[in-house]
Amino acid sequence: MKPANAAAKWARALFVIGMVGILSGCAALQPSGNSVTGSVSYRERIALSPDNTFLVVRLLDVSRADAPSVEIAALRQPVSNPPMVFVLPYDADDIDPRMTYVIEAKIVNADGDLLFRNDQAYPVLTRDAPSDVDILVRKIARTQGNGSSKGNASAIDNHVAAIEARLPDMRVIPGQYSASDHTVTYNAYISPKGEPVLVDEHRDLGDYGTSDVKLYYRNGQLLRFAEDAKRVNYGGSNDDQPLQYTLKLDFAQGRFAS
Repeated sequence: MKPANAAAKWARALFVIGMVGILSGCAALQPSGNSVTGSVSYRERIALSPDNTFLVVRLLDVSRADAPSVEIAALRQPVSNPPMVFVLPYDADDIDPRMTYVIEAKIVNADGDLLFRNDQAYPVLTRDAPSDVDILVRKIARTQGNGSSKGNASAIDNHVAAIEARLPDMRVIPGQYSASDHTVTYNAYISPKGEPVLVDEHRDLGDYGTSDVKLYYRNGQLLRFAEDAKRVNYGGSNDDQPLQYTLKLDFAQGRFAS
């Protein structure tokens, strides 16, 4: 065998071996069996180190609004540049088509301190929900000295997600009332136990703007007060520029979770 021909054959052999490795790697990235897929992004222009920062994704059963969520499956992987792709396998035997499931995503450091998390529900799998979701996580701004989040924000967010996911099954009582110089229309969502779980209000403040308020409850106690408002004439002058703001207050056992 001539040296040139031998070199060419070795080159072709190495190329084939390399292609097999690449194709095998690509196959390994494809979801197999039952899995929830998706991506996680954040809007802040900051870089996170994959050496000490991790993406945690959990599949939760949030069917019971009056009880803690139940973890069905979870994964933890080093962060990458957003959007961060994930494939979360789960056991099909753990999924009941009558129940409600959501995906929770958060970013933590090596000590487990919470840095980012989603603040809205992402239903999956049942009740016509998808199995692929794109999740936006938001930076946790309020921290203690050790970097962990104050209060019990994660648990409250899970309870709120459970309430939102079950709203189609709730009994709705509409209503309206007047208070001083404004009118309020609302929908009260009632659990099968007859307890209010959400009061969704629209407040018409007349010349002073509008306000949309959501009051979440758990076991009859206030869990979260959320307001999205557009106010005008708040300074007593018709020339004031509109003021838009969003307010969220979380409570623990009916008291403000500071």
